[in-house]
Formats: sequence, C-alpha cells, structure tokens
Amino acid sequence: MQGLSYDFRIANDLFDIYVKNGELEKTEAVLNSGIEKGGTPKFHTWYCLMIGYIEDDQVLKGVEALKNAVSNCYVSPYEEPVKDKLAIVMEYLERKRNVEEMEGFMKSLVAEGVVSSTVCARLFDFITNMTS
Repeated sequence: MQGLSYDFRIANDLFDIYVKNGELEKTEAVLNSGIEKGGTPKFHTWYCLMIGYIEDDQVLKGVEALKNAVSNCYVSPYEEPVKDKLAIVMEYLERKRNVEEMEGFMKSLVAEGVVSSTVCARLFDFITNMTS
C-alpha cells in the first residue's frame, strides 16, 4: 500500500480513549508515529492532547498543543472547545508574567482567525493592567 499517508482522523479515536484514561505517553507515541509516517495532525488531535496535558497539570505542554492546533490547523471562529480552553491558557501565561509569550500567542490567535484583533487587544490590556 505504497503512497497512502497516515490519517489522523482514525487515530483521534484512540487519542480520546488514551486521554480519558490518563495515558498521555501512548497518545504522544501515536502522534509521533503518525507524524513520522507523513501524517498531518488535525485540530482535534492537538486539542485532545491539550486537554490531556491540562488535566494532568502540564499546562505548558497544553499551551504548546493549543499553539499547534491554532497555527497548523484550520479552526472555525465558532469552535467551542478552543473558546472553553483559552481562559486556562491565558491564566497560565498571566501567572508566568511572560508578556512577550502572551502577546505572541494572542497574535497567532488573531492571525488564524480564532478571535478578532479587538478582542485580543482588550484582553491583553486587561491582563497586562492586572499584572502590573
């Protein structure tokens, strides 16, 4: 079966099960194997991994997974899972007090059409005023 590429839509069912069972190592192994086989992770792939990381208190890895979802995949502005988790990511960046990382992350959200530049600017102003 030469020429077929890895399809993450099938692996996403495994991701859901692994994450629900707290088996992030298995999820990462399937992700890495799929990428090595030429597959391109879909939004749900990264989102599922992000949920697992956040639930396992690995918020930094969750932030990275969300960044991959936003920067590498098409995301509808009405994608509810993203909206649900953005607050968690922003709280994490706020606690780190890393204004540059927060600003870069927010710019990527605007560039990908997840949120408007007006919303990002207001949120960024609110967070930076709260932390100064």
